Amino acid sequence: MSELGDLYKQIATRKRDKKARNLAYSTQALKDHGITFTSHNNDNQLIITVKGARKIDFFPSTGLWIIRKTQERDRGLATLLAYYKENYAPATTGTHPDPKCTESEVGQEVIQNHQSKGLDILEARVPEEGQGCQDEKPL
Repeated sequence: MSELGDLYKQIATRKRDKKARNLAYSTQALKDHGITFTSHNNDNQLIITVKGARKIDFFPSTGLWIIRKTQERDRGLATLLAYYKENYAPATTGTHPDPKCTESEVGQEVIQNHQSKGLDILEARVPEEGQGCQDEKPL
């Protein structure tokens, strides 16, 4: 075969390998970030269902992601994770030391309840495994 043909085969092999690596890495990254999805087309399409039954189609081998209803699209795992975090991920308060507690768990009612018991939410200690968010130390 000619040099050009051999070169083309090398390029095609590298592209295939890169897409396979991207697929494995991106799929694992979504799992690591706690994003739930369903897998279709031999894992080549991942469907992320978010608030309001919105769906995001993500193609991990190429990095393309599309929001179904709006057809808004972008590329890249980092931009998908940033978009998801900004729009759909449960927000943490930033002042509560337990990352498992979300804004909905540490809402205004909970803060008022802590304060009425003489507990300071800002001075809370990280609870032991399985103890939840009720172990804040008194003022």
